[in-house]
Amino acid sequence: MKYIKLSIYVTCLIMAIVCALSYFNDAIVPLKVISTVASASEVVVIAYFKWLWRIKWLNFFKIPDLNGKWICQIDYEKGNNYPAGTKVSEWRITQDLFNIQINFDTNEIRSHSVSASIVKEHNEKILFYIYRTDPSKQFKEKNPAKWGAAKIYINKDFLTGDYWTSDGTSGTMTIKKR
Repeated sequence: MKYIKLSIYVTCLIMAIVCALSYFNDAIVPLKVISTVASASEVVVIAYFKWLWRIKWLNFFKIPDLNGKWICQIDYEKGNNYPAGTKVSEWRITQDLFNIQINFDTNEIRSHSVSASIVKEHNEKILFYIYRTDPSKQFKEKNPAKWGAAKIYINKDFLTGDYWTSDGTSGTMTIKKR
């Protein structure tokens, strides 16, 4: 994202210089054309990276669009002062062509992805991500902050996979679009 912003600033600066020079010299018209074409191209590229790739016939990289709200059932195994059980959380996934961010909440914790990537493995699309949990004040002792990782298989209508945490807990997740 920072490269896109830098690119916008550089294009704006070049356009300002070309406009200033053309004010004093009419021979700079070819520079105006080049500047206009470059600027228009940049706008199209940025729009593609942010939004247009989601359109099925424009998704040349075949990246699944996971944007939106999801409901996740977490089935966790016994560990870290907890018996085995099930929790339900709401996921919020924000994504552009190059980045993906996963956030979710339960009644005890908030979780935020630190790194995430969609990869193709054995002809399956898989979401790998690393996350950090931040427990609510009343659960900090029973369920302290931890790091975790997940491997989530991307199916047409749902996501499913496993997770592991730094304190040895693990489980499975089944996630459906809301």
